[in-house]
Amino acid sequence: MKKKICLFGASGLLGSEFKKIFEAQNLNFIAPKSNEVSLLKHDKVLDYLKTEKPDLIVNCAAYTAVDKAETNKEICFKLNAEAVQNLVKAGIPLINFSTEYVFNAPADLEIPEDYPRDPQSVYGKSKAKGEEALEASDIDWWNIRTSWLWSEGSNNFVSTIQRLSEKYDEIKIIDDQIGRPTYAPELAAFVVKNFILTQIPRSTDALEIRSRDQVPKRGHYHLQNSGTPVSWAGFAQYFLNQTGWHGKIKKISSVEYGAAAARPKNSVLKNTKLEIGLGDWKKPI
Repeated sequence: MKKKICLFGASGLLGSEFKKIFEAQNLNFIAPKSNEVSLLKHDKVLDYLKTEKPDLIVNCAAYTAVDKAETNKEICFKLNAEAVQNLVKAGIPLINFSTEYVFNAPADLEIPEDYPRDPQSVYGKSKAKGEEALEASDIDWWNIRTSWLWSEGSNNFVSTIQRLSEKYDEIKIIDDQIGRPTYAPELAAFVVKNFILTQIPRSTDALEIRSRDQVPKRGHYHLQNSGTPVSWAGFAQYFLNQTGWHGKIKKISSVEYGAAAARPKNSVLKNTKLEIGLGDWKKPI
């Protein structure tokens, strides 16, 4: 019998990419919608997992409205921290996704996996609590931190910039936060190949049996596209250059923008654990 994957958050930016890959590769998976199995209803989640008996959980569900989280603290912590604590109770190997918002690193540092957490926002603190739940558990877990996710056909920074460029000749973009954009389809494909198929082989052929010995050890992993770090303004300029937009980007500071939640000034993550990583951030656009 094929091993089974349970995917939470399949309708989101990243989760939808996993769903596409699972379907294309004919993997055995279930992807309950939030109105069917809400991660906020802990007993029902555990009952569902007990009934379905998946061999691996991929958790892409999260509260990601960073500014709204400052006033919606309770719901943010319930989904980003308490839900992870509850999934741990199921005793099933878990791949979880986190963020650079758990850090507050100086601008000249590529942030390694073992850098001390120091979240500055409610969102960051909620994700840090989720990470702590994994660290305190006895299950096999892999916590993948990523940043600046984007893809076509979803609501993200790139789609927002594209929409604004169709209306305005000048767009104000923050220039004092640096990072590397991460292309969600590429991240999902990498995780499937290097984290999931090493545990959930599609068949029993010799190659895939050997690959099971290559399962990454449990712990935190940093995965974002590689390449030269860039500011939000620089990323927007690069993207809009590809579209032929002839307007102007006005660079502003985080203070001028005036967001409710503090953002990391440095979102540059360093992969120190895997021999390979994701490609240059400029390639997918």
